[in-house]
Amino acid sequence: MIASNLPDLDAVTFLGGYDYMVFGRRTITHSVLIMPFLALGLALAFRRWTSLKDPGPLIGLSLLGVFLHTGLDLFNSWGVEVFAPLSAARFGIGWLGIVDPWIWAILGVGLIAGLIRPVWSLAANRIALGLLVPWIMFCGAGHGLAIAHFRESISRLRVRPDRIEAYAQLMEPLRWSVVASTPAAYYQGDVHALAGLQGRVRVFFRTEIPEPLRGPFTASYFAWASAPLVRPLSADQGGGLALVDLRFVNRIGGMPFVARLYTDPLGRPAHTWLAWQLTAPAADQEYELPRL
Repeated sequence: MIASNLPDLDAVTFLGGYDYMVFGRRTITHSVLIMPFLALGLALAFRRWTSLKDPGPLIGLSLLGVFLHTGLDLFNSWGVEVFAPLSAARFGIGWLGIVDPWIWAILGVGLIAGLIRPVWSLAANRIALGLLVPWIMFCGAGHGLAIAHFRESISRLRVRPDRIEAYAQLMEPLRWSVVASTPAAYYQGDVHALAGLQGRVRVFFRTEIPEPLRGPFTASYFAWASAPLVRPLSADQGGGLALVDLRFVNRIGGMPFVARLYTDPLGRPAHTWLAWQLTAPAADQEYELPRL
């Protein structure tokens, strides 16, 4: 249990501020280059301070735990810097939500069953772990169907995207927010994996960040975000421009990870993170597609 949670030591990045919390998560402690050292350190700690002395099982279980953690993280859309610190490239398959209560439920039932009847513990937890495989495959099938539906929908608009990503919706495994990227715009739609497009296709035109606002922060945001978009803010939000990530367009409670851009009194680029309760950006165009 400790090993499978050990890579999330990077949660302490919040102590360095919001920038570190956003850009520092799932980086160095999730790297395949660093995790073996985490596992070895944990195994040595158990061997030193507990009655468990056999290094084989200690190292084996530690390695299994840390690698399963990163393996599961790769299935959602946040992204993992698998080869940090040698590379800052993020990888993510996107089959699962960034937070997936269904996985917690599957594992929790096995854990609770074992606590109620200790004699069931081994079998119950093995069954729970085994059920993760069909669940992930089910989500993967929904992910593929959602992308296929949306690809067909925007083809009727004569759009040929460079990339299409589908993002799982909380507690709704068959519903996806799908974003297609072109050099000029993002096309977003809500898709049911079995029924297809629900509602309209929304178009968000991509614009460049003005030169005075560009800097290390904007470069980091574009490297981290899946669908980064520059949008104007209303007067009650401080005015000016903001960076948003369309992967969170349907997030319950409003858009998270919105950063307002401005220049400080010395003319240097600066930013402020805004509250989560911001509404999603308005689309520049919308298309109502007839059902086939």
